[in-house]
Amino acid sequence: MWSIHIPEEDYIRIPKEEWDIRDTISELSYLTHNFLRYYGKYIPPIATNLIKRYTKSQEIILDNFSGCGTGLVEAKLHGRHAIGVEINPLGVLASKVKTTLIKPQRLVIVYKELLQKVSQDVAKLEKKNNEVRLSIPSKEDFPSIAKWFKQKQIDQLGVLRHHVFELDGDSALRDFFMLAFGAIIRRCSNAYDGEVRPHVNKDKKPRPVLAAFKDKVTDMIDRMQEFSKASKEVFTKVFHHDSRDLHKIIEDDSIDLIISHPPYLNAFDYAPVFKPTMHWMDLKYLTTRKEEIRAWPATNEKLVNKYFSDLDICLTEMYRVMKTNGKCCVVIGDCTIRKKPLATHKAIINLATDKGFKIERIISRKPWYTTGRYSYDPRSLKKEYILVFGLN
Repeated sequence: MWSIHIPEEDYIRIPKEEWDIRDTISELSYLTHNFLRYYGKYIPPIATNLIKRYTKSQEIILDNFSGCGTGLVEAKLHGRHAIGVEINPLGVLASKVKTTLIKPQRLVIVYKELLQKVSQDVAKLEKKNNEVRLSIPSKEDFPSIAKWFKQKQIDQLGVLRHHVFELDGDSALRDFFMLAFGAIIRRCSNAYDGEVRPHVNKDKKPRPVLAAFKDKVTDMIDRMQEFSKASKEVFTKVFHHDSRDLHKIIEDDSIDLIISHPPYLNAFDYAPVFKPTMHWMDLKYLTTRKEEIRAWPATNEKLVNKYFSDLDICLTEMYRVMKTNGKCCVVIGDCTIRKKPLATHKAIINLATDKGFKIERIISRKPWYTTGRYSYDPRSLKKEYILVFGLN
């Protein structure tokens, strides 16, 4: 059973420090980090600081809620092997693409061929040529498609989707262009571009699909070239898997550093944020919705108990795979439920120490996000914590 109670004298004795990271979104979106706007990720400096402090070159890092691969990118830049585990297939795809080195010359060749085919078919569409092949999610799979997209964008996305899906040969190349396709979905939709949860913006003029795709791919190729120059020769493995059961993919006592960034309780409903994009990319949204660890709405007591129960199982796996002299760093934020604060980080400390972890340090930082009109209540996340654990 979870509890936030820690005797005051015990909590005071835990070493503490504060990090003040005020980089702008553009400053944090260097190299491949900006390939996909993935909501709910932690910022790169957190991974960089932890990697430099707690690991040496060629050691192994596990990010068991790897999201879109922030920690994996930083591991590759700093010469650490890395394993990422993520339940959302969109995050898995992004993580693979962001950390898989591809020669720009190969990307340019495929891109030119792809662009020529797409441009020809878009031109035919404008002439109302009915011979153009479209790949559009069915209304059965995506019943609200007309709510989120104008018909012109639906048709053009359908052309692009068809040709991207038709790419054969090297899966890394196909994944690269698939991610570029996914990255422009929100821009080409009727949804607010900058909001976490998608809401229709009646005044928005969606971007033309072909122009958005050209800009995105060109930028991604340039960034991939720079990332290739900066990366070190280490392995990066990404698994589409559940963090509550790592037995099939990670051995006991094999990880030097765990960076764990579970969903923040009552922050927002994670899977629906990516719903339109996942439908267009055929990434099994409904399956992801069923399998993910739910963190919202925390007004549901049953959900809150299940949330901490799931994290308890994850901590068991983390304890199993971490080396005796390794470190486990959990990045988490507290929350507010019905206007009452809940110290989520204290509950995690209690769960972890029950497993055999020892809390060695609490690092805190104030998030400097722009929350946006439809984001979560900024009062619910006054501080973000990095809980550093060793073994007893």
